[in-house]
Order: sequence, then C-alpha cells, then structure tokens
Amino acid sequence: MTRYLYLPLEITIREHDGKVMLALQAAREGWSVVMGTRVALYNAADQLPEGVFLLKSATPQELPQVKHLKNCGHKVCIFDEEGIVTYREFIQNEVRYSREIDAEVEQLYFWGDNQKKLFDEKFSALPAQTFTTGSPRLEFWQHHAQSVYRQKAEEIRNRYKDYILFPTSFGIGNNFLGKNQGLKLTRDHGAVEEKDIVDFMEGQADQNYICFKEYLDFLPEIAERFPEFNFVIRPHPSENSSAW
Repeated sequence: MTRYLYLPLEITIREHDGKVMLALQAAREGWSVVMGTRVALYNAADQLPEGVFLLKSATPQELPQVKHLKNCGHKVCIFDEEGIVTYREFIQNEVRYSREIDAEVEQLYFWGDNQKKLFDEKFSALPAQTFTTGSPRLEFWQHHAQSVYRQKAEEIRNRYKDYILFPTSFGIGNNFLGKNQGLKLTRDHGAVEEKDIVDFMEGQADQNYICFKEYLDFLPEIAERFPEFNFVIRPHPSENSSAW
C-alpha cells in the first residue's frame, strides 16, 4: 500500500531545501512525497490520496485548516519551523501551540530537548506523541549547503568581491504591511488576549523596532569606515525592503 507524505511550504525560500532533503529520505523509506505551496496543497486536500500532512506550525489560527485536512481523511503532524528560538511565554500561553489544535494531530517534532520539555510540561494530557528530531533545515545547512550552493556562492563572490552580509530579521519593527502591523499579525496569529503575553509581545515589538533603527543608523557609518568592502543587506521576507 502506497504511503503519501505531503509537505506544504509557507515561505518557500526558507523551507524548500530542508524539505527536499526530508522528501528524499522519506522516498528512500518507501513514501510517495508531494511538496508544494501550502495554499495549493490545502486547496487540493480533498482530491489527494489519504496521507500525512507535515505542517510547519500549530498556532491557534490554523485550527480550521487542520480540521479541514482531517475531514479529508489525512493525518496531521507538526514540525515547528521556528523551533530554534523557543520562548517559554509562547508555549505556556498557547501562542505557538494550542490545546485545541494539538488534540487533533498525531505527532509533534521538536528541534531540541528544551523545546520538547516545555511543550510536554504544558500539554502532558494530550494524546499526541512528541519527539526530539532535530531540524531538516539545520541538517541541510551543516552537511549539504556548501556543495549545493558552491556555484551560486562563487557567482556572488565574483559579483560583490569582498563583501559583508547583513541578513536582517525585523519583521515586527519593519513589516511590509506598515507600522505596527507586525505586532498585530503576531497577536492575531496566536489569538492572544492574556495581558501578560500581550505585554511580552509589545516589549518584543519595541525591542525589534529599536534594533531596526539602530541598524539603519550604524550601517552607513560602518560602510564609510570600511570602503574596501561591499555591504549586502538581505531583509527577512516579512520586511519592508524599501526601508533599506
């Protein structure tokens, strides 16, 4: 009997390489793997053979999608793509995970033991199995990225010569939808109402905005001090690139 694994991608450029490596390993284990954008796979869920959907998160806002997949006959498992940064506040207050949604899934996978421990402490009564698995994305970076991107890296070096790369992550303070929208999206995505977690998020947003402004201030100064280098800024996909 054919086993199907579905790998929906939310931010393709971020998730693609790790998911390809995971797909290869699953294929070696006898799975038929389908990978595509999240929207495309969700919309086709009722036409796809019953299988396992491996989702990138389990926030409260995603409960309708999970129920839709289950109603189509699929099983759902969760691997948090952002598990490398784990806030106790986000787990304890059900921002990254939700009791309702986690009751619907079969298994959950974690980057490390600390993340799994925090989850187990909060959701110990739920039937879903939990495992520390590491991250396919991290495995790709460690073992395959250098060889896969050797030619691309050489093209970049030829183009920019000696350069300094600044990959930024200011999706809250510099969101592409405008001021304060990053915080609103984060709150909406986690269905957050509790005052303590709202205060935490607002503090996080203030810090993100302050850091963003500091980068805007010091980058020209750094560039002036080191004219022999080119400076390459790679904003997070959720950022407003025009600010740079």
